[in-house]
Amino acid sequence: MDAIREIVNGNALSSIIKLPKSLRDKQVEVIILPINEEVSDTEIKVSRDILRQMKKNATVTKLTGAISHEPITIAEIREERLVDKYGSIDR
Repeated sequence: MDAIREIVNGNALSSIIKLPKSLRDKQVEVIILPINEEVSDTEIKVSRDILRQMKKNATVTKLTGAISHEPITIAEIREERLVDKYGSIDR
């Protein structure tokens, strides 16, 4: 498959494609790929599966550390909520 990859000034593309203001007056990368090549359903499914797995991995990475792995009792959870709500608990 042939492809072209060029770095150009965003202003050079303004007469061809509508660019957001954030991309004007900046160097942008342009990638041109043919779309008329036959792609099998299997290749499309594999690509979607890979994308889905990448999104899942990114979500797991974001959540890592958000949930404690240490055991915690109900009493500790209640105390934590009360401290959050009232500031401190005198015992």
